[in-house]
Amino acid sequence: MNGTTEHSRTKMRTKCRFYNTRGGCRYGDACRFSHSRENRSRNSGWTRVWTDKSTEPGDFKLMNLNLLAKSLVTRQHYYYCLNYIQWEYRRNLLLRHIREIDCDILCLQELDEDVFQGNFGKSLKRLNYNGYYKKRTGDKDDGCAIYYKESAFSLVCDPIMIEFKQPDNPMMDRDNVALALVLKPKKESLANQTLLVSTTHILFNPNRGD
Repeated sequence: MNGTTEHSRTKMRTKCRFYNTRGGCRYGDACRFSHSRENRSRNSGWTRVWTDKSTEPGDFKLMNLNLLAKSLVTRQHYYYCLNYIQWEYRRNLLLRHIREIDCDILCLQELDEDVFQGNFGKSLKRLNYNGYYKKRTGDKDDGCAIYYKESAFSLVCDPIMIEFKQPDNPMMDRDNVALALVLKPKKESLANQTLLVSTTHILFNPNRGD
């Protein structure tokens, strides 16, 4: 009873920052934050607008996403949105978002290996993306990936895959990895240029001396 009361009080005190956006809060009544009418009217003049500023011949669009690995979805941390946090629900939303942004390069973290090899990876392939993946070391199920539009870039050399773990070093004892690709633009005006793209997912923890 006390836990329920405390959660209710917290919900009333903390305002949901998505409630007043164009699409509203996707968690609805399951959201842990307040959806009071007072919050909505107070910020009714604000609207988020995305703009495309790619105007130069050499410009390209890069998108970076942390997907939240399936193995990290726990009832303890996501009790307020369990129906919305499941991969089957998020997958189609992510693919729709990627199609809408239509980026040239896509960097992903916390991508499960079976997701990379499964329908999600196949869907990106149908969108003209070529992707490479580096799984985290140890018994982890997720890793990092880089996708690029085959119509915009070609791969110059083999992917560069880095493993950070050093068992004898207490500051480097995590199963973190990095992935890098050297890409060459297909535009004739940029034929002599190359691009190095890298992605990683590392932990910053002051308690460990970071």
